[in-house]
Amino acid sequence: MYSSAIKLVLLITLLLNSNLVKSAVPSDQANSQTTNQLSASSLLFQDLKRYIPEQNVQVLKTKANEQFIALHKEETTGIPKGIAFILPDINQSLFKQAVTTALYKDLDNYGWTSLVLTMPSLPELKQAWINESESTQKNEQAESSDQLEQQATTQNTTEESSQQTEPQNNQQTENTGDTTSNVEQATIDPSLYAQLEDLSPTYEAEFSERIQKAIGERLESGFEFTSIYPGFYLMICEGQSCFWLNRLIAEQKVPEPDGLIMIGAYMPQADLNRALADEVAKTEFPVLDIISANHNQWTHAIKKWRKKMARKNFKTNYRQRELTFFFDYRDQQRRMIKEIYGFTNAVGL
Repeated sequence: MYSSAIKLVLLITLLLNSNLVKSAVPSDQANSQTTNQLSASSLLFQDLKRYIPEQNVQVLKTKANEQFIALHKEETTGIPKGIAFILPDINQSLFKQAVTTALYKDLDNYGWTSLVLTMPSLPELKQAWINESESTQKNEQAESSDQLEQQATTQNTTEESSQQTEPQNNQQTENTGDTTSNVEQATIDPSLYAQLEDLSPTYEAEFSERIQKAIGERLESGFEFTSIYPGFYLMICEGQSCFWLNRLIAEQKVPEPDGLIMIGAYMPQADLNRALADEVAKTEFPVLDIISANHNQWTHAIKKWRKKMARKNFKTNYRQRELTFFFDYRDQQRRMIKEIYGFTNAVGL
């Protein structure tokens, strides 16, 4: 009987202690702890340490105090050539990709110190853009409502005077109504019929500028991190990241590289895809354009136009290489490294 009573007392004390612990930790704090533990960056950091030495996984910070992960690897030849900045496609992961993995692993054997940057998250940028646009719309609506209230008082006085002149104006407009309608039909722009309003662009101008700014901030922190290393600047981009990288270089927001290597560069929008070809053709630094058979269809749709724009702008240091499709993962890596090594030697890097 005494043992059962002791067990009951112990059970009650344990329940009371658990309730006290739960009340001591606020629910918001508990939720924030779980979200921090399960954040994408922390999970990526834990995953990278399984494949890469921890000293090569760097956490860099932008001027806006935004932290991101970068992979760093110094050259091993003793004769440094420079720094190779690697920008993966904005929709791909940092590691375990055929291109980025090969370049990160093997460029140090050719004298390059490599730095692989993670690209900003499109959903996070999109949500921030939507939130800011909604707040600006609310402010504009509040300002417009104030203006309407002020105009309402002035309209009451003008309505009385306008009612007196309306009968005279109506007689004049009836006579000239037919002629004005004919003039309006003649001045309609025919190009308006060709616009498809139901098709919205993939990247609107303001959203594209946000992505470009976020990539530029990460590149700035990357340049600061690698400022101690001598040599050339080699930029290597993949997919859609090449578009924003070329814009940053053209606007002189990042230093001009000594060489640019584009791997499967494209934009999923016709006007931006052609704009990328035009901007690349007007650059002065050497450009290697690598296209594989398994790359995006947007890449293959614009590859001939890139060569034409390079020829039109007399860009003699532009090279386009089409690689055949390899089913072997390692074959893709070896072929990519050989193409880059041959190009850098040919242009003197």
